[in-house]
Amino acid sequence: MTTPQPRVALVTTLLLPKGSSSVLASFVKWHTSLGIDALYLYFDDDASDEPEGWREASHPQVIRVRRSPQLLDEQQETCACWARFGPFVSGEVQARQALNAEHASLQARKEGCTRLLHLDVDELF
Repeated sequence: MTTPQPRVALVTTLLLPKGSSSVLASFVKWHTSLGIDALYLYFDDDASDEPEGWREASHPQVIRVRRSPQLLDEQQETCACWARFGPFVSGEVQARQALNAEHASLQARKEGCTRLLHLDVDELF
């Protein structure tokens, strides 16, 4: 009897200045080529530069989430670590990373993922 392969999700919180979208394109291309089942990209603003032509059609396993009041409301309702990190969410990227990782883990579990990898956009697995 063969053991099923674990489904793996990856989460990152990122802030990309204009002109640096190639970093994100490389990150996505590398991890999708490894067979990562879902990539949760939490953009830490509403203006990060996204690469052209790699949206849903070419990478359906990439889930993009923008920082917004609605996301914070959802995290407050669903994330157990909100009590610890919520008070610091506006000024500390580490607080947002923790909340985003937990939020992604809840979504990934619904999609059948059993592993979650948390990396910065300048790191590769």
